[in-house]
Amino acid sequence: MTLKTLKDLNYKDWKCYDDYEKWFSENSLKQEAIKWVKSKFGKSIEDAIQIDWIMHFFNITPQELENA
Repeated sequence: MTLKTLKDLNYKDWKCYDDYEKWFSENSLKQEAIKWVKSKFGKSIEDAIQIDWIMHFFNITPQELENA
């Protein structure tokens, strides 16, 4: 399976871990991605490439960055 966006990750496959919901909550992963993007924004070209990929993978909109 190829992961193109966060929606492609099936969290239910991780049920073998007691606390999988803590670690694989779509909302918490997305919030952490938003924090990372905001911390790296405008620092370097390499960061810009990673930011583009992270924003696409986690379906982060510019509005979500502004509101976070």
